[in-house]
Amino acid sequence: ATAVVVLDSMSLDTSSKVSFVDCASPDAGGAMRFNSSGSFKLSSTSFTNVSSDAQGGALWLSTGDNATGGEFPIGPKWMYKKSTLSSTSFDSCTGTDGGAMYVAAGIISLAATGFRNCNAANDASSGGGMYLANGAAIKAFTATAFESCTAAGAGGGMYVAGTVPISISVSFDGNSAAEGNNLAVSSEGTVTFTSPFACLNICESDTDCTGVTCPSNPFGH
Repeated sequence: ATAVVVLDSMSLDTSSKVSFVDCASPDAGGAMRFNSSGSFKLSSTSFTNVSSDAQGGALWLSTGDNATGGEFPIGPKWMYKKSTLSSTSFDSCTGTDGGAMYVAAGIISLAATGFRNCNAANDASSGGGMYLANGAAIKAFTATAFESCTAAGAGGGMYVAGTVPISISVSFDGNSAAEGNNLAVSSEGTVTFTSPFACLNICESDTDCTGVTCPSNPFGH
């Protein structure tokens, strides 16, 4: 069963080092499922070799009533203004949609978060690292890396059906999928790149991204 389940209006705040290792669940969120209107803050937490037979190999997240106005930062408080070091990590996590993390609803912020060797394994499953569902949004997204994540369907690193800004400090490397090795954006999804370079770095070739059109290269090449 899922190790941590937070429901209704309960809150969760991890402020010291917490590790989830070798967890497995048949339910959504192999280690943690948060389905609440309460506050959610995850700091200095690691998920290693965590799996689920459903969405969100390690973490399934829905912020409920806060979806229209809440903010749920991932990363320590000192990183909100200066995101330089990784504090929350997902390593070798496996699920269906969202091999490491599935965001069903709400507004979140990610800083200094790493997704490595995570896998959306089932046929046509998408978002090897993260799946952002329609109705979910990322408010701030910095210093985050998707490395060597895979998806049987679309978006080896990330699948977006919600809304997300992507800065140049978000990196994708060595990811693979049937469509969009790094990033896949559905017809409902919206991705805003904070600079042309952010898009060009992620979508260097036609196979790196799907559903994405990069702005013109300011250098003209």
